[in-house]
Order: sequence, then structure tokens, then C-alpha cells
Amino acid sequence: MRFLALFICYGVASAQIANLTTNADGSTVWFDTPLPRKTIDEPEQGRIYRLDAAGLQLIASTPRRDPSLPSGLVPLPPNTYFTNYFDLHAPQSGRDTLLYQGRAICFRCTPAGTSLTIRYTLTNTNGILRTGMGEARLSRNGRYILASSGFPYESYIVDTEDPNAIPATATTSTAPAAGSRIIADNGTAVLPGFNGVTLQLLTPAKRTEVRIPSASDYAWFYEPSIDASGKAVLYTLRGIPGPITLRIFRLDDRRDTHVHTCQPRCESTSINADGDTVYFLENQQLTRADAATAQSRRLTNEPHGVLRYTASDDGKVAWYVNGMGQLRRLDTASGGAETYIESTPALTNTGALTLTPGSLATLTGEGLSSAAAQAQHLPLPTQLANTTVSVNGIPSPIHSISPTSITIQTPWNAPAAPLEVKLETTSNSPFRATARATFPAEAIAPAFLPLQPGIYAIHETFDALVTSDNPARPGEYIHLYATGLGPVTLPVETGAASPLNATLRNTINCTTPIVFAGLAPTLVGIYQITVRVAASDRGEGFLTCQVASKSAFAAFPILR
Repeated sequence: MRFLALFICYGVASAQIANLTTNADGSTVWFDTPLPRKTIDEPEQGRIYRLDAAGLQLIASTPRRDPSLPSGLVPLPPNTYFTNYFDLHAPQSGRDTLLYQGRAICFRCTPAGTSLTIRYTLTNTNGILRTGMGEARLSRNGRYILASSGFPYESYIVDTEDPNAIPATATTSTAPAAGSRIIADNGTAVLPGFNGVTLQLLTPAKRTEVRIPSASDYAWFYEPSIDASGKAVLYTLRGIPGPITLRIFRLDDRRDTHVHTCQPRCESTSINADGDTVYFLENQQLTRADAATAQSRRLTNEPHGVLRYTASDDGKVAWYVNGMGQLRRLDTASGGAETYIESTPALTNTGALTLTPGSLATLTGEGLSSAAAQAQHLPLPTQLANTTVSVNGIPSPIHSISPTSITIQTPWNAPAAPLEVKLETTSNSPFRATARATFPAEAIAPAFLPLQPGIYAIHETFDALVTSDNPARPGEYIHLYATGLGPVTLPVETGAASPLNATLRNTINCTTPIVFAGLAPTLVGIYQITVRVAASDRGEGFLTCQVASKSAFAAFPILR
């Protein structure tokens, strides 16, 4: 198992505790989660919660009804139907109000089979104030709603104090940014133009466009947000070439000022109510910058990073979820953070990973375990660091685990069809410590594995990596590793070390002559391809292999 620990896969994250929003002083945070509570028998679906000094409180939950035809829609074709708006998400706090959204599923509405429709709901302590169609963003004072629907996205502003007003509209190619405030307390909303250099200003009465001075054909802006007064617009500028920077554009005097140069990029940007402080994630840590002085300060030092956050308008408090899946409250002055909800697991790279029976796969997420661990013996265990994984109900061996990733072997007897992965761990969270996700699966999906970033091959004697400083020699045998090459000629138990000479059952064709192609002896869930570098090759070697009409590619340096 010498080189097995070097295999790393990367994925994109989503969340179990998501869409944080807080009030002006940070005393309360709202969020959504699909997780059931431990003490209640309820299905997995989005619900809205409130958390403060008094504890955790369920704010909104809608039992699923299936089928249900939303009002205002024309009759649907036969066998086509909607659920109700049961999947609640994206809470946003106003001064005395809370806005959230609900998703309904339409079955057989599109050639793909299903589609989603979204409705927003505005509430206060007395109940529901209004509902409307589309994704929505709320102003800090709770008076104005920016609603968007369709594609391209058509947006308009609702003045809750003047419901009879006929709103102006704006069209964008992207949905309004989630998480940050994009509509001010005077009803001004900021949206990107189609060309990346103009800013759309939408009010209840009109739409105007303003050119961002620093933007051009070679530098475009994105993710605008606005302060409460409607005067300061924060945006991210990306130049080609050049660094990514954060800037503030003043609508009253058209000043355009630099705030921060991102190292290497800034994510989840936001501006406070007064327009004098900017927050963002940089290198997965929460950072704050002063708009006037352009001085920045890192606020967190989380070992597994900060995944998402919300900051109070007075700048004294931030709530965030870290890579452990914990919800924490940060005192920005002292830097002290207190955990309010313990680790809550989530699997996240469902769209970026294809499982293949018998192969290792790295699933990414948050709160997957309380500590890092690696299997110390073969066969691989089906429980590691108090965590278990099943694939379509079949226990899956675990190679290694950390709070943000877990490497498993897909069971050899798993079908080559969409697979439900269920992860269970231990936690003091009020929610069930269970994560479920469905991954695509194929019988064959070849992919070479990097031993280190950009390095794919091992020298003939298995004692060193093939690198630019230690390249392959012409005529040398080198070894590459892969997943997803399909069934082999010898029976292999799931979790067990691979035997010698378990060669591929399917024909493999490579651009370099193959000496061996099969399971890597003594490893689990990894294939080995051994090729001989041609005596005439110099400089850079390229290897393409094809199995069942599916290809994988790798490159390696050769001695000149």
C-alpha cells in the first residue's frame, strides 16, 4: 500500500447546514437543512431553522404532497404533475421579517423527466405576509424583494408597502448571487450586465446601466452586492492577465476604489450595511477588509477551512460552518469562536464523480468524521473513525477518511447504474449524523490517477516517481495507475488485496505497447498499467488508453 495514500480526488462542495443569514447584531442566525432531527421521525427535505441564545427552533416546514398542481398554472399534459413547494431553503432576514424559498418538483415536465419551480414566502411573527414566484432576495429593512425567474433571468422589484406598483424589469444571464445582499433599503438592486463591464441598477420604477470604470474587454466584474443606503457597490474584478481584486464603486460620485488583491481568489464576498467593511473567504478562511484603508485581517484559522458564513451589520459577529460541519459563532474583535451545532455530515461531489464497481473513489464533503484516519490492514474495514458507508445497501470498505473526504471501494457487486451512497457517523449534532447522495455509475469509466499533482508514473523498480527532475529513460518500463477499467480475469473479494495476474477481461488499447494491464497486486481498487517507453522517445511522453470505447490520458517526462 506504499503509493496508495498518494491518490487524491477533488470535488465541489454543497451543504447540510446552508444559506446562513443573521440579524443586525448577530444574536440570531437562520439556516436551512434537509437533515431530519434525531428525535423526530421525519423525511429528508429542506426546513428553515432559527438559532439564538434560547436554542434551536424550527421556523418553517411543509409536508410534501404529491401530486399537487400549483395555482395559476395551466392544465398539464396527462401523467405530468407537480409536488407542492415542500423543499424549503435560502432564508434571508429583514428587520422584522424573514423570506425563504420553496422548491416544487414537476415530474415528466421536460425531456429529462423532472424540473424544479420556485416560490418565495415572506413572513413575520404574525404569519405569512405574501408569496410570489421565482428566486428572491430581500433588503435589510425587509421592505423590498428582488424576484427572478426564467432563463435568461428576468428580475423585478416588489415594494411590499406598495403592492399595486408596476415594477421595472432587468434581464441577466446568471441568477442573482446567493448569500450577499444585492438590494438596498431604498429599493435599488445591483445586477451584472451581459457584457461584464456594465452594472444594471434596478429600482421599483426604472432600470439604468452604469459602466464600471475598471472593467473592460480584458477585465470583467461579477458578484456585485450593495450596502443598505444604496450608495456603495462591492464587486469582484478579474483581469486577463492580472490578479483577482475586490473593488467598491460609489454610485453617488462614481468613485471606483481598490479594496483587496485576492491570493489567489476571493469567494462569498459581501459588504456590510454601512458600506465600510467587506467580508470574503480567502484560502478557505474568513477575512475582513476595511473599505477606506484597504487593510485586511484574517478572522479565522480553521484547520479544515470555512465553507460559508454570514456577518452581522455591526461587524461584531459572524456565524460560519467549517469543514468539520460545525456551526460556529465568532466574536470578530477577540477572535473567539463557540460551537453551537456539532459536526453534521454532507456528501458533496455527486455531480463530479462517477463510481465504477471494484474501484476506489474519493467522496468529498463536510463533517464526515471527527478526525483523519487510514486503514492499517487488509482487507479494508467497513468502519473507520466511527464512520460507515454503504452503496445501494452494500457495506463499502473504507481506505481513509478525514472531515472533508473519504476514500471507499465501490463493491464489486454494485450495479452499473445510479448508486445511493449512505454515510453514517457519530455526532452530538441535533440532526441525524447521516448523509445520503446518489452518484452516477458505469461498468467502465477509465481514469489515470495522479500520484502527486501532475505526476502519473512510477519508475520500473517502484522506488521513485517519474518527474521532470527524474524522468523516464528511453526503453524503461514504467507503471501508471488507474480506476474504472472494469472486470478482471480472477475473482476478487471486495476490500481484499488484489492478487497477481488479475488482468483485464476487456481489451485495452494504448498508444504505447502494454506489458501488463490489470489490478495492481497487493492494492485495493486500483489498476496498474505497465508500458515500455520507446527507445526513440525523448522529452515528453503521452499515453492514451481505450477500454470499451472509453479513453483515459496521461503524460510523463522522458529523458532528452
